Amino acid sequence: MDFKLIIRKIEGRLSAEEQIIFDQWYDESESHREYFRKVSSGYNKPTLQINKDKAWLRLKREISTPVKPRYNWRYGVAASLVLLALASIAFFMNNKDDTENLVAEQVIEAGSDKAILTLADGTEVDLQSGQSYNAQGVTSNGEFIKYEGQQEKLEYHYLTIPRGGEFYMELSDSTKVWLNADTRIKYPTKFIAGQPRQVELVYGEAYFDVSPSAHNHGDHFIVATGAQKVEVLGTEFNIRAYKQDRNTTTTLVEGSVQLEVADQEISMKPKDQVTFNYESKGLSKKEVVVHDYISWKDGFFSFNESNLASIAENLNRWYDVQIVFADEEVKNIKFNGVFSRELGLNKILNLLGKTSNISYEIEDNKIEIKQKGE
Repeated sequence: MDFKLIIRKIEGRLSAEEQIIFDQWYDESESHREYFRKVSSGYNKPTLQINKDKAWLRLKREISTPVKPRYNWRYGVAASLVLLALASIAFFMNNKDDTENLVAEQVIEAGSDKAILTLADGTEVDLQSGQSYNAQGVTSNGEFIKYEGQQEKLEYHYLTIPRGGEFYMELSDSTKVWLNADTRIKYPTKFIAGQPRQVELVYGEAYFDVSPSAHNHGDHFIVATGAQKVEVLGTEFNIRAYKQDRNTTTTLVEGSVQLEVADQEISMKPKDQVTFNYESKGLSKKEVVVHDYISWKDGFFSFNESNLASIAENLNRWYDVQIVFADEEVKNIKFNGVFSRELGLNKILNLLGKTSNISYEIEDNKIEIKQKGE
């Protein structure tokens, strides 16, 4: 299921054809229905994982403080439901008097399609929307790059996606690759029949929709990332391997893959996520809701019990900013929610601020997040 269809369903914008596709997916299993309910409840409505003791103290302080009459009924309701609906209580309280903290003069726009193509001789080509590039068997309109496999000789190119960018490419075997911000990939301009089709994710995050081996002389497709290799016949999966991360995380969407690290091998089935830790050299596997890990390629942030520290990492890359925290406690505040990556950073920070005890200040590309009142 294309994640965009789920969002279009929530927004009531499905065409008749899309409605049929959605209904088939929705009727397939209870897990699909549960996932749709989860996304619907979280769409642009971040909820807060809060400390109950602190929430109760805050609630008592608010009740004892004179407030505008129109909010009194909310406190009464909140007091009776405090242990059952702390997140809702926090929402009501945090929206009462703190709107001044949600205003920021400097607007930070969303990232865009851009990349740097490095040719075999070291020449760098700037690719961005509105600019085209054409060479033998290679075309780009600045939003994607496509290889036709017509090159006379095999060469290796690099595609580097800067912070604040994303890009889409098609390799010469028709494998589709979505590249997230702060990512670099190395690949051949064409593949040789009878030999493995191998690319290298140097660092960053990429989603692969691999052209089946049956269409490519039976040749396997291999993605190398540091010490790890993922070998497939034809499937879809996501690899996250940022330079500053301690782990490489591989999430399988469809098909099956064999993952190798040093002398360890592990097989994966759909919904499996395997994490390799660089320090311990250990592998671990668990089942996950895959859309939480691949929604970025469809233009969404999906936060599921995510703390602010991990959310900030994603926002830093997409908006090319530096988010810092006034204290360690703020880093651990957790959120659930789905946000469009087309939103400006201010809009997302405002949404997070409406359901939590945080505010922020922007100076150039540096954002400090702190608890309200600090």
